[in-house]
Amino acid sequence: MRLSFLDCLREDGVLDPSRFFQFLRNCRDRDLSIIDSIDLMMVGRRSHDSDGLAQLPASREPRSRAPRFVYARKDSENGPLVIITPEESLWYKMYVSNFYLLESSCMQEKFRVRFRLPYPNFRELVEWVSADPLFDRWCGWKSNNKKASPVELLVLGALRYLGRGWTFDDIEECTAISKEVHRIFFHKFILFGSTELYCRMVTAPISVDEAFSHMAEYKSAGLPGCIGSIDCTHIVTERCEYNL
Repeated sequence: MRLSFLDCLREDGVLDPSRFFQFLRNCRDRDLSIIDSIDLMMVGRRSHDSDGLAQLPASREPRSRAPRFVYARKDSENGPLVIITPEESLWYKMYVSNFYLLESSCMQEKFRVRFRLPYPNFRELVEWVSADPLFDRWCGWKSNNKKASPVELLVLGALRYLGRGWTFDDIEECTAISKEVHRIFFHKFILFGSTELYCRMVTAPISVDEAFSHMAEYKSAGLPGCIGSIDCTHIVTERCEYNL
């Protein structure tokens, strides 16, 4: 039995939960929103007031949604709108689908300077990210059967944000992926780096031989005995109170 919104009210005017859930199921079966259903109810009331019969339309055409995109272009003034996908972005063509990077030492050197990571290590990092459950929402297809953004571009965006302090809007311009997507991915990437990557990559020497191995580069630089270094940040506090 199909219920109208009025049928969901009891005699005292209180909403009946069981009838209301049945009403929602009817709306879903007819591809209607609650607002649409209330509109139909009002049409039925007006028809009932004028003709004595509640004549509701059988169905309503589903509303079409405009396609979502970050960038688009028109090749002429009256030409069709063409959506620019992440696969057409500059970074995808230069660093993801460019097999010339595998054989060009010059390109690999530029990649390392720009992203602070050798290109083979970047490919390995993408494999680790793709295999980690933390990034499942970006590795595959979305729940609405739309392909997710290329995870390679998201990793590149995180590396550029860390290495050169770009804004997410700058990265959006180079990847055609929303800055909000990059922002959300970055927080997961930081969590991944502080846990999974830290355990894999950060090790301390546990023997004399390992200590000498770590010491080699520092010894050649004139710092024998040094086995590691750490980054730090100096903050200037002018006119700082004595008790601070």
